Amino acid sequence: MNREVLEAVKATSCSFFVDCTTGMGGHSAQILQACPNISVLAVDQDEESLQKAKIRLSPYGERVVFIHGDFTDLFAIYSIRPATISALLIDPGLSMVQLGEAERGFSHRLAGPLDMRKDRRGKLTAADVVNEYSFDRLLDILLRYGEVPQAERIVEGIVHHRIKHPFSKTTELSGLIETICKWHPRPGLLHPAARVFQALRIEVNAELDRLVEFINQIPPYMEKGGRMLILSYHSVEDRMVKQVGKDLLQMKKVELIKPNPRMPSRQELGENSPSRSAKLREMRVL
Repeated sequence: MNREVLEAVKATSCSFFVDCTTGMGGHSAQILQACPNISVLAVDQDEESLQKAKIRLSPYGERVVFIHGDFTDLFAIYSIRPATISALLIDPGLSMVQLGEAERGFSHRLAGPLDMRKDRRGKLTAADVVNEYSFDRLLDILLRYGEVPQAERIVEGIVHHRIKHPFSKTTELSGLIETICKWHPRPGLLHPAARVFQALRIEVNAELDRLVEFINQIPPYMEKGGRMLILSYHSVEDRMVKQVGKDLLQMKKVELIKPNPRMPSRQELGENSPSRSAKLREMRVL
């Protein structure tokens, strides 16, 4: 939703933009180009993506500062003065490049190690979760982070299988899930491993653990009228963002630009079908 994000940024004083999940720099690149007086703080925990963003954004020189780290630690690891941020974007979804890199283990479709770490400095991998978590803990993750149909049967199968054959490959896990769910591909039907992989990725990267806490920290660092922009890609994430937005609204720290999230345009859906699940929530800081 590049066009919508750019419109929101241009509606501010357009001086300091924080890209909490820079990826390969797509949003930052268009904002730097469209707003010649803006500076960008580009943050990402995926070092490989950040290196690609550095190359992409190199023409903008000192207008961009890069940070390799978890955005939820931003205010602790980087000195930002109060009331200075014009716009801030959180876009925690995976890029198509990340999904297409088999060795990262994010995709249930590609054969690779069962890893899923965005930050390779992290110790916990998806294999650790699948092979070492208790039945109850694993079931909780699949239900809470993936709302996985047949979650109990899938966890039973995983626990039984790992006794003699610990999981190390993505295809071992997705293959087992296909067997348990008696999967037969049909147009428009979501693969049963998709939500399982989503839940594991969220657990490995602690994607939602501190999201609400971080969003609540943002308003004092924003200019009056600054925009908080949050993209979500699945229902669990969006419900959390929706609720924290309501809480901030009740505390009179923000106002909602629209009561409902913005959705991808028909043009974007035609050009980028994976964007169909994206929702953009926009808040104006009071």
